[in-house]
Amino acid sequence: MFDRIINVLTKIIQTIVAISVGALALILIVNVFFRYVLRNPIIGADELALLLLVWITFLGVCLSIKERNMVAVTFLVEKFPRTISLATQIFIQLSIFLFSVLFLFIGYNWVTSPSIINASSPALQIPIWIPYLLFPISMLIMAIFSLNNIRLVLIKNKGVK
Repeated sequence: MFDRIINVLTKIIQTIVAISVGALALILIVNVFFRYVLRNPIIGADELALLLLVWITFLGVCLSIKERNMVAVTFLVEKFPRTISLATQIFIQLSIFLFSVLFLFIGYNWVTSPSIINASSPALQIPIWIPYLLFPISMLIMAIFSLNNIRLVLIKNKGVK
């Protein structure tokens, strides 16, 4: 059941990232055309591009944690005995989990604070809490993926001494 939830969540994130990358490219191309060829820039295009870039970044980090493709220096860990290497992998994933849970709560408190709830974006005039909500959501997804990584390390190395 947990694998099915992880797979569905991964597909949703991959779809959102793919659509966001396409939309970002299209927005930037169209805005450059309007700004430099027609001399009439599109209001809010830069702001929307920035928001999409942030979404792509946070969701991309979630996917890299799921696939365990984070930047790492592994030459020292690979020289350790297998049990220490396993403990290190679990420690790293547990650290990611604790970091994500901490920032989930901090992000939730931030997004629900009056200064964010009552604000709107300068150009697009959308409630700013909507795009900012991605921060606590991505922290929740990172926590789920790191727990799954711990589970997979334990399953893969069951019985290793």
